[in-house]
Parts: sequence; C-alpha cells; structure tokens
Amino acid sequence: MVTFLMALAIAATPPSPALRDMVEMATLSSVSVSPDQRWVAYRQEEASIAENRRRLSWWAAPTDGSRPPARLADGGEPVWTDAGPADAEAPQWSSDGQWLYFRAVSETGVQVWRARPSDRRVEQVTQDPADIEAFVLKGGTLTWRVRATREAIRQAERDAYDHGVRIDGAVDPAQNLFDAVDVNGRFAAQRLAGQWFQRRGLLGAAPARFYEADPGGRAVQEIDAAAAASRGLSSGETRAPLFSGPAALDATSSYGRLTITRARDGSARVVVSRSAGAAPIVCSAPLCRSRISAGVWRPGRDQIILTRVEPGYRQSLLVWDVARDKVRLLAKGDGVLGGDPRDVAPCALTQDLAFCVSATPQHPPRLVAIDLDEGAATIVAEPNASRALLGVAPQRLAWRDPQGNQFTGVFFPAVPVTGGGKPPLFITYYTCQGFALGGEGDEWPLRALADAGIAALCINKTSVPTDKQDSVANYRVALSGVRAILGRLDGEGRIDVRRIGMGGLSFGSEVTMWVATESDLLTAVSISTPQLEPAYYWIHGVAGRDNHAPMRVAWGLGAPDETPERWKMVAPALKTDRLRAATLMQMSEQEYRVGPELLARLSNSNTPVEAYVFAQEPHIKVQPRHKLVVYQRNLDWFRFWLLDVEDSDPAKSEQYVRWRAMRDRAKT
Repeated sequence: MVTFLMALAIAATPPSPALRDMVEMATLSSVSVSPDQRWVAYRQEEASIAENRRRLSWWAAPTDGSRPPARLADGGEPVWTDAGPADAEAPQWSSDGQWLYFRAVSETGVQVWRARPSDRRVEQVTQDPADIEAFVLKGGTLTWRVRATREAIRQAERDAYDHGVRIDGAVDPAQNLFDAVDVNGRFAAQRLAGQWFQRRGLLGAAPARFYEADPGGRAVQEIDAAAAASRGLSSGETRAPLFSGPAALDATSSYGRLTITRARDGSARVVVSRSAGAAPIVCSAPLCRSRISAGVWRPGRDQIILTRVEPGYRQSLLVWDVARDKVRLLAKGDGVLGGDPRDVAPCALTQDLAFCVSATPQHPPRLVAIDLDEGAATIVAEPNASRALLGVAPQRLAWRDPQGNQFTGVFFPAVPVTGGGKPPLFITYYTCQGFALGGEGDEWPLRALADAGIAALCINKTSVPTDKQDSVANYRVALSGVRAILGRLDGEGRIDVRRIGMGGLSFGSEVTMWVATESDLLTAVSISTPQLEPAYYWIHGVAGRDNHAPMRVAWGLGAPDETPERWKMVAPALKTDRLRAATLMQMSEQEYRVGPELLARLSNSNTPVEAYVFAQEPHIKVQPRHKLVVYQRNLDWFRFWLLDVEDSDPAKSEQYVRWRAMRDRAKT
C-alpha cells in the first residue's frame, strides 16, 4: 500500500515546542577579526517557521570582551549551494577596520553591503543590475564579478517558456524546468553545470564581467579580467571535479606562505615557504602529518594555528612554532571547534585570542574565545541558550568490526517509557558533526526519538582505505559496523535488537537500503533520497551528461544490459523481494522523479511504504516548514513501527488508519 503526496504546507496541528526549537536553532559561521583587532564579527543563520524562510544576520563584539555581541546588520536571504545549505562566506574589512563588507540578498538582488560596528550604520554599496558572485576589497578599491543581468535571466526564462526548452545535457530531467529552487532570492530555473549534479542558474555560463569602485561604491567602471586577477578576483569558472580528492590550502603572512596538502587517506603535509630560493620548512611533528583541515597565521608571531580533525569529527587546535618546529596542543574540543568544516575561515585570530564556533553533542553552536597561550576558553555568544532542545544526554561511542575497521558515533539513550523493557533503536549513518541534530541532512530528530523512548545512534561513515571511491565496498563496511554495534548494545542490555529502525540522506540512504535488503536487521526505514536503479541510468543519459562515468567508477555500473548482475547487487528496486522493513520516503521535488521503480515495485507488494515529495526543495531540504513536517512524520513513523504507539492528535487519525492497514497487509 502506498501513499504519494505533495507536501506544501505545515501540518494542521503544530508539533511540540522542542521540535520547533530544533528547526529554528541558530548556526554561526564566517567569523572574522578586523585588521585593527578591535572587533570580531560573525554571521548568524536562523529559521522562521512562521515565515517559512531562513534569515542571515551579522553580529559584532569588541575583542576585549567589554561588551556582549550586538546585531550589526541584516544579512538578507541565504545564497544557497547546489545541494541546499548556504556555505559560509567570509566578510571583508576596510583597511582601517571601520567597515565590514559582505554580500546580501535583498529586493535588489545579490549586492555588496557594508556595516560599521562602532555605530551600527548599514549601507548598500553596489547597485549592479546583475547578481554579484564575488568581490574583493583591496588597496582602497572594491572589485566585483557578475555575469548576466537579472533582467536578461528573466527574459531568457520567458523565451524558453514561450518557445519550449531544448533538451540537452544541461537540462536535469529530475528538476522542474521553471521555478525549480531558490536562486539568489527567487524561485528560478537551473541548469546542470559540471560533474554529477553541480548546477547554476539560467545564463550561469555567461562570460564573467568585472567592475571596480571606491569603497563607498562610487565611480564605477568596468575592468578586464587581467586587472581583476591582479586584485585577487578570478573568473570563477573552474569547478573542482567530484572525485578529485582534497585540495591544497594556502595562507600567507609577512612570515611566509603556508601550504597544507591533504591526501584522501587523511595524511597531510604542512609547509611554510619563506622566500624564493629558500628551502621550505616542513612541520615534522607527528600531529602535523594527518587530519589537518586548516591553518591560520597568528598575527605578529611566527606561529600557525592548525585545526586537526580527530576521530568522530572532534576538532583540536594546535600551535606550530615555525622557527623552532615545535607543536603543542592548544585546545581539544568534544565536537567541532571551528564550525562546519565547509567554513572558509574556521577560527579568526587576534594576537592573543582565537575566536571559534564551537558545537558538541552536548552544546548547540556558540562562539568562544580561546587564549592562544593558555588554551582557556570563554563564551562570547550563545544564541541557543534559551531553546528547548531536549535534555537527553548523548554519549560518544567507538568500536571495531570483526575486520578491524574503526567506527565512531553519538548515542542518545532512550528515556524509559511505560512498560519497561529494552528500548528499540534508530540508526542514521553518514556524518555526526557538532550538535548532531538529525544526522546528515538533518531529518531524523535524534533527541526527540530518544525522548519518546527510542534510543538513537548517529554513526560516522567509515570508508574502505583505497585511492578511489568504492561505494559497494563502503556499504559492506557499514553493514559490518552496524552489526558490530548492535551486538555490543544488545549485550549491554541497552537496546532491543528485534526493533531496529534506520534512515539517511544520499550515501546514508544508500547504506540504509543496503542494510534493509542485505540483512534482516531492520523493522522500519526512512530515506530522503532516490536510489540507483536502471531507470536512473537512462534518465541521466542524454548526450552531454557525465553521470555514467562516475557511476562506473564509484559503483561499477555500466548500462543495465552491460552490467546486469552489478545492477541486481546495487539497486534496491531489484531486491524488493528481500525488503520487509516498512519504508517511508520523504524526498525533494528536484530528485524524486529519478527513482520511480523502487516506489512502484514496493507499492505493488505487501511491504508497507509511504512517499512524500516536498515542493521546490534541493538535495537537502531548507524550507523551515518542510523541515518541521519531516521531523514530526519521522518521529510518528518510528514510534508507530518500533513502539506500536500512535499520537492522540485527531488531525493524524487518517495517517494511522493507513499505517494500520499497511501493517495488517504485511502480515498476510
């Protein structure tokens, strides 16, 4: 039995306040210190369920701690990435430290704005008819890059609507042709623009144009690419290949140039180059040789603050005294200590302090100041202190499977429920960073599940050590790790192994379906991403697409008639006879069309299945109302299948009529 619905609005009856607070939790990024070291600024992102939008704001505080942070400026709407979440974006300061410059989306598109911390004055600097992709403030000159104007893009959309869209390799058949997703503040068309599913707006391939002005945005004139490059602004046309591996990181100061080269196996090489012809200085300490994710020069010192990622996505800060080649541990966090690893500048430094975004399984994101000599930390900003984020105490776990593969995760013990006995367990597999709200993609409310009597476990991905991606080998490792931790938790009397649920996004959804079809461990599952299947191959097979190459590299899949046995191994749609777990699908509109076979086959079987699609959502859902509905439905789904509990809310009565009918049918 299948229900296939388009979710367009919030549920009639609001979910619990804790779920709402989880959706509206503030995140912090883009920490920056002014050149005169008087101010520290950062970007705050918050969701509003009432408005169904996410808003950015800029905050600033004196670095001496004399006043708490104050809201400096509205940051506008986020500029979303291909996959959904907005990347961190470093602000830029005027040379005198008086003004903070940043991009913001408003009624006039993506423009450069500036704000002055001393009196909180805010000004729009540019008035470009095109959306600004990037800018540089250097030497008293503001330089920016644009492509097609907003009006030209709208006209191209109107022309395509009137004359029809010619289908080529740039058109994604999974995505709406018009009003697909939010692009720079409005729902607009997108086109594929690189390997796999990299995207850009219509006319996104137009040639780059460059302009410069004074710091106030006056005396605007167009310049050529060479002049822009001399100021550090590229054409922005190079995109990293999907399977290229980690790239090198660079940072410069008066003491030299720092280069960090990272390999796929986690090893690192940290090098400082003093001057042309001089021998490079290589950090020789063992701590420098692996898992280094970032490096920042300490102002006025021949020292570098390195960020090291420990097992379980726990970050530490190291101090490398370059001249003496000595490394010491400065601070060891129980979670991220520089914000999301995608952040462009994990920590911002004065001579004496490192300002870092900290988030642990116990504490939601906050800004801390760490003394660079002593390592002592003080809280600068704690925007989530008043939120009801559920009091379940998470625990870190580490274990090995029989083959010796190392796993880490965050475990949320179940709150005891009436009737006693061992609780069921929900698992999500991929990454568990920082506060670990709902796993990768943030759809499974781990704390709410535990509070409802279902233990929850977020497992960090463990990959087979190889020089290339091997997804099937990684699925097998994941299943082995799941079996190992289930045996351990069962032996400790902490879970009931007869009642296990699992869910995931993207690779996490693939692992979920592998475990569901290659074992009998699972009672119920919830996925947010369609799976690979023969239809998927040809949906993405129009000439000009490159999807077939990575499918062969990562999954060993050629055309379905070329590698039929491999397809039978990989595709859950070809293994539905082995799938008994009740299956919930909550997918994004731009993706759900590419996996029709799994849903169709399950809907014609006795396996319980229900599917929802969320309008105008990318790979990772970003609309707050959708996020809240997804949280609540996942909570209801696993309470029903793992605890045999139904919500008493009358508005959900029809839901439970369907689910009871599914359960009865599955028993026949």
